[in-house]
Amino acid sequence: MYEITILNGLVDQTLNALPGLSDDHKQRLKKQMHETDWKPDSEVDCALRELFGSAMNTYEMAIKKIVRILGDLIGDPTVRISKEETDESKMYVKLEAFYASRKNHTSTTTVKERFQFWRKDEKRASKLKQLEKWNKKLERLLEKHTTTPKQTTTVVKLPPGWHKSIEQIRFLGQILHSSLTASWSCDCSIRHEARFCLKSIDRLIVRTDLAEGDFDFLIQTDAGAKGQQWQEGIILVKPTSSTLSQQQRELLTRICDAAKGIPREFCFNMLVEDVQGTPRSWKLRARKKRLCLAHEKPSLSLEDLLNASSALPLTFKRGLALTVAWSLLGLKEDTWLQEGWNKRSISFFHASDQKLDYERPFLSTCFETQPTTLPGTMLSCHSNPRILELGILLIEIHTGRTIESYRTEGDLSDGQANAFTDYVVADRVARSLNDCSLDYREAVEACLDTPWVPKDQDADLSDPRVREGIYTDVIKKLENEYEYLFREKW
Repeated sequence: MYEITILNGLVDQTLNALPGLSDDHKQRLKKQMHETDWKPDSEVDCALRELFGSAMNTYEMAIKKIVRILGDLIGDPTVRISKEETDESKMYVKLEAFYASRKNHTSTTTVKERFQFWRKDEKRASKLKQLEKWNKKLERLLEKHTTTPKQTTTVVKLPPGWHKSIEQIRFLGQILHSSLTASWSCDCSIRHEARFCLKSIDRLIVRTDLAEGDFDFLIQTDAGAKGQQWQEGIILVKPTSSTLSQQQRELLTRICDAAKGIPREFCFNMLVEDVQGTPRSWKLRARKKRLCLAHEKPSLSLEDLLNASSALPLTFKRGLALTVAWSLLGLKEDTWLQEGWNKRSISFFHASDQKLDYERPFLSTCFETQPTTLPGTMLSCHSNPRILELGILLIEIHTGRTIESYRTEGDLSDGQANAFTDYVVADRVARSLNDCSLDYREAVEACLDTPWVPKDQDADLSDPRVREGIYTDVIKKLENEYEYLFREKW
């Protein structure tokens, strides 16, 4: 049958690509494909792990799913694979039993005949459809790990001082995050939440002489009878001790003290310094509000906007795409993005005219604890989970739909999403984006494929080469499209 032929071809392609195995060894493996003597082979295991690297778990998941589908297709009670038998060794025992019965002449039916005479044709068709889907997933995985990564064909000149500016923003952001973490605990009756304005990042990146940075911030405080409210603030971060007069500032040990006693028309004002490697926070005189947000209406997350029936303005979608892309370069993975970022962690507030302020997205964050390692949900199937999340965000922003709305039954494992699900769904949706420019689609695909990262390596955003790849293949393409659509630079 066609899908079995495709599967045989994929297995053959895998064997041919295995590094470190002799041609004789590969020929023996191909011969064993048609026998029942399937024994563990440590050399093959090592070769597979070298070929797929961090995606080895993904490869194993795909193979297990295919074997389970084959067991269901065979359809014999002595061969059928139950959902409980997820261990691959049990699956192979079942299939070995079928081949043994063929060899001992206790069964005369072939796999093809069992496919053809399965009692429930509609169920057989459903299983074959699932096999087709997983064959395609396996094919994409093999294509990614058996071909040489493509190089960027367009030479893009980086802005002057670009690397230095990015490094300085990341350094300032690290000082700010450490300071807020140290002062976040308090005995207030509410759990303080913070919203960090992402526009602060792209506003600072354009400065080539950046030595310090000021960031727009919101902190949720307890307003007594009025309930909880958001207090606007500006935080100035300096990498060295300031020359401000001691009378102009007050040492802060609790973040909530920064927002106390601030009139409605003003915002809190903070200074954060790095004093010999130790962050120190100061409360300064209050300033007039810079954002002028209206907090009578609740904020809305990007997920809320995607689930709403109204269409999002194109200017908003393209501006937001650029803001989140730039923010990925300016925010460190082990601090600001330590819990990942998605449509639920990005929110918008209403401006003083009661209209939603689309131009200023905020990142929700808290500074209570810092995990020692990054969440690894996507590490098994992508070189960097934060870059993958950016690709998913770009898809959702453009289509106005959540990535979950594109899932099909075949994308789930026993009805549940796993580490592979959204990556596969995003890859499928990205290659079918026909209502956007080529630049936008290529930016999305670059996030999913990371063509500038060797297949056996993870992508680290502290690596200048990785950041340069994001700028060239993602940000610059988004900027090109923005300038073409709106006839102005972003």
